[in-house]
Amino acid sequence: MCVAVQRSVGPGKLPRGQRPRPGGGVRVAAGIGGCVTLARSSRVRLGVQDGRRVFHCIVWLVASAQCADGSVCLHWGKAAFPQRSVKGDGVHPRHVSVRFVGPDGVVVQRPWRVAVEELRLLDCPVVRSYPLRRERRLAPGWWWSATTGRLVGYGSAAMRDAVMMLDQDPRVVGLACRPVEFVWEQRGGVVAHAPDLAVAVVGGGMHLVDCPGRGGPSERLLGRARVVGACVREVGWEHRFAGVADPVVAANVRWLSGYRHSRCAVGISPVRLRGAFVEPVALVEGAGRLGDPLATLPAVYHGLWHGLLRTDWGRPLGEESVVNAVPVGRQKGAGR
Repeated sequence: MCVAVQRSVGPGKLPRGQRPRPGGGVRVAAGIGGCVTLARSSRVRLGVQDGRRVFHCIVWLVASAQCADGSVCLHWGKAAFPQRSVKGDGVHPRHVSVRFVGPDGVVVQRPWRVAVEELRLLDCPVVRSYPLRRERRLAPGWWWSATTGRLVGYGSAAMRDAVMMLDQDPRVVGLACRPVEFVWEQRGGVVAHAPDLAVAVVGGGMHLVDCPGRGGPSERLLGRARVVGACVREVGWEHRFAGVADPVVAANVRWLSGYRHSRCAVGISPVRLRGAFVEPVALVEGAGRLGDPLATLPAVYHGLWHGLLRTDWGRPLGEESVVNAVPVGRQKGAGR
């Protein structure tokens, strides 16, 4: 292996994600890139050749000294990770760190393979909030989740709809907004990516979800998703992009979301609600069996949201929509 100093990028603040630790050292020929004049705490870009592969990395120097033979010994705190090779190798999970908010409310950073043992994603607050941008029609906000009873943040209309659909999904048992941020080195800089959502599903699985919207993921997001996906697959998790729901289905769920809170079902038990829809019947007719439709419709909508009742989600929801009870033990959303 041979190492050459390509250029000095000068002193400055330590790049995000790095801490000066006693790490490695190397001896290079004198005079290459002005390395004889390098001072302690300089950032240096190195070209590393290992066989046929060439990597580029940045190191944060702890010390440099000129030797009697004219060469220079460099010692760095923590080398940056290999950025690219002639074969186009990607970033390895062992070179990735994660940031998250600890129990004391302080943001901490750990290597991914160490932090994953202590991460409780659903209990982690938002590690990086969404910026407020004037050109966007929708400001970042919060969605009250009927699944968890907590607020879940969103940063765009597409993400709000994704949170809404996940909150109503029968397979979802937990939701959290940006609980963790992945950090790695790439092309001489630090890349940080916080997946939009952490989603716990039935059976103990965990999905990290990004919400790119109708335009789909950009090339930059796809590249970052590959790194995150490689990391989470090591522990049996999954990274995916949120799909765009059918407009009719989304409109129906959006309407029912206004009745997702338990206060909408006060006075009408699940047994009584199911009893009114034992046989398929028009929505308004079934509501009439429970009493005054104006008073009982909120409970019917609440039952549709939570899966006590079902209908054809592919048709606009209305008074004549056919609704029937879901058998006991079946999950919500069984009609989809």
